[in-house]
Amino acid sequence: EEVSEYKHFRLILENMIDLVSEIDHEGRVKYISPSYKKLLGYDLESLQKIPPNEFIHPDDFERAEACAQRVIKTQKPARVEVRCKHADGHYIWVEAIDFPLFDSHGKMRGMLVSSRDITERKKMEERLRQLSQYDALTGLYNRTFFEEKMQRLREGANVPVGVIICDVDGLKLINDGIGHAAGDQMLKNAAFILSRCFTQNTFIARTGGDEFAILLPHSSAEKVKAAAARIEKAVKDFNNTTPKLPLSISVGYAVGTTGELDDVFKEADNRMYQKKLQRSSEPGFSIAHFLMEALQMRNKGSDGSVERLEWLITEFGKVLNLSEQKIEDLRLLARFHDIGMVGVPDRVIFCDHKYNEEERQAMQRHSEIGHRLALSTHGISHIADWILKHHEWYNGQGYPYGLSGEEIPYECRIFAIVDAYDAMTSRRSYRPAKSHQVAIEELQHNAGTQFDPQLVKLFVEAFAHQWPETNF
Repeated sequence: EEVSEYKHFRLILENMIDLVSEIDHEGRVKYISPSYKKLLGYDLESLQKIPPNEFIHPDDFERAEACAQRVIKTQKPARVEVRCKHADGHYIWVEAIDFPLFDSHGKMRGMLVSSRDITERKKMEERLRQLSQYDALTGLYNRTFFEEKMQRLREGANVPVGVIICDVDGLKLINDGIGHAAGDQMLKNAAFILSRCFTQNTFIARTGGDEFAILLPHSSAEKVKAAAARIEKAVKDFNNTTPKLPLSISVGYAVGTTGELDDVFKEADNRMYQKKLQRSSEPGFSIAHFLMEALQMRNKGSDGSVERLEWLITEFGKVLNLSEQKIEDLRLLARFHDIGMVGVPDRVIFCDHKYNEEERQAMQRHSEIGHRLALSTHGISHIADWILKHHEWYNGQGYPYGLSGEEIPYECRIFAIVDAYDAMTSRRSYRPAKSHQVAIEELQHNAGTQFDPQLVKLFVEAFAHQWPETNF
């Protein structure tokens, strides 16, 4: 009967999914269940050759030893979670329960260890930890964990600390004008730049929609100042190599002690906003200007320039006796009419074939994207309607609305002629520049279809023989 019970017990052990092993009082492995081979790749002989401190992950070995000592001391089962090395080298998380084994005299002779694979559970726990501590979009620490870190610093020793606050300029403009996918990419780019500026152990968090914070304990004022300068240089370097969607980041910093951490944070935040206000008041600074500079870097295959187009429309404006303010607004239109192209994929802008329907629609959306960007940008919001309608044709075959005749704003009809002339007489990567005379003939040929015929007549009368000399 005892033999029968023993066979029955062995049959159960050999078919268990859980790992079962027997260890004697000297720490030698005397038995392992067949599940060891399935889960960890070992048979008894191969496992016996591996020292325990190599089989168990180095970070977990001390905890495993403590569990075994607890069983020896209390002679009661104890539980521990450790990583065990698979025969091929990777680790598997197991939950192990150590049971004391006794001889016939009641003396402890070893342990029975029952373990189960908890790798998937650990992955889920890590995922939940990531969600509780990290920002899902950027991979940096989130606001909640940032507050916890601040609290730990407050409660610790009173040491020097630096705080850097960074704010991504124009995020709302990009979200509204181009879309949240573009805005999300800006935030990812900002996070990437910040991460590259510091060591892996530096505490960097996304603390708001467009705001990031860096905590630098044990840092001098000189080191924090240098770190802020490093960020600003990294942004410039990024914009020089990634022209499609440039970044503008306002940076503020302050230094104090952990005992006054809240005041240090507020000072850094205030300095960041001062920098943002200072930059926004600088002549020529705006996110719109940044985007236009990026567009010009993308369109390197042309010898045309925004300055030339502005000059041309100024000359035609004078012929039409427009006011100085109207001419200045037309110069803005010349500068920003294609700002919406930042939302058009490169594969469409630089394709070397005739557009298919999907590509044509993607290209035509640039006027609507530009309209949204202009509406959200101080200084050009009043020309947003012109940006929207600058591709309308006189015969109603343009876009986006198919307006015709005088339904099209007068300024757009003026701009259409000058823009077409500039495009024809500028070199492109796919063709040489056309002559002044050929361009004039093209305008006349398309009068009444693409262009306002009366405005074409005035343009030709003024410039038919020779366009004034330019420096562009």
